[in-house]
Amino acid sequence: MGHADRQDHVAAAALELGVDGREARIHGIARCIREQEDPSRAELALAVADDVQGLGIGRLLIEQLGCGAHTQRIERFLAPRAGELPAVGGTIRSGDSGMLPNPVAASNDLEAVFNSPADCEEVLRG
Repeated sequence: MGHADRQDHVAAAALELGVDGREARIHGIARCIREQEDPSRAELALAVADDVQGLGIGRLLIEQLGCGAHTQRIERFLAPRAGELPAVGGTIRSGDSGMLPNPVAASNDLEAVFNSPADCEEVLRG
């Protein structure tokens, strides 16, 4: 995936820790990479393990990612082919994650603006 520098490449992960406190399993990951031609926009990707879909992990990851990206003045996101992926598109379209969706005409891409919640600092603290 590459190194998330928290400036141009922001990422969030949902991890399950084992009893020893070490990472046991990755349940999901969201990341965005800033576009060079428009620094206020980034390409977004989201993946959640099949057996934990529908539990709100995607929503939480996008909220965490949106808050982290917002601190770097990334406000708009493009999710390529999200229209082909019901879980990803549904998570973004629901608006529950703070994303305000805007379908891109004549494509399966989905563009969204992050509506920064007032509690972003709390979200980032976890």
